[in-house]
Amino acid sequence: MTEKYVYAGFFKRVLAFLIDGLILSSFTGIIMKINPHLILVVSVAYFVLLDASKSQGTFGKQCLGLKIVNKDGQKLTYLQALWRHVLKYFGILFLGIGYIGLLFNITHKKALVDYVSKTKVIYNR
Repeated sequence: MTEKYVYAGFFKRVLAFLIDGLILSSFTGIIMKINPHLILVVSVAYFVLLDASKSQGTFGKQCLGLKIVNKDGQKLTYLQALWRHVLKYFGILFLGIGYIGLLFNITHKKALVDYVSKTKVIYNR
């Protein structure tokens, strides 16, 4: 029996990302005083550790009832979460082309990063 998912769309995912940005930016001043190079480390750790955690998503995703699952519907491993996070940067760097597909892919609402990393962003039940 195949499980039916309710996929998260573009605007919910952007809102979750903005919430995460607010959370991370609140620590920027403290991190800059310690070591400016830590910002990248903290950012990557935030997304990777939370996406691979039992909650299956960052605080922004959790606030909106979203979670990330792999192609089998299971939580991500840390390596999968890291790979997905690296791919997100490429999707953003190239004029957001990796996420434009979300606006037009109505049924599965998957971005290019989701296809390549074999993940889904779904509503948590």
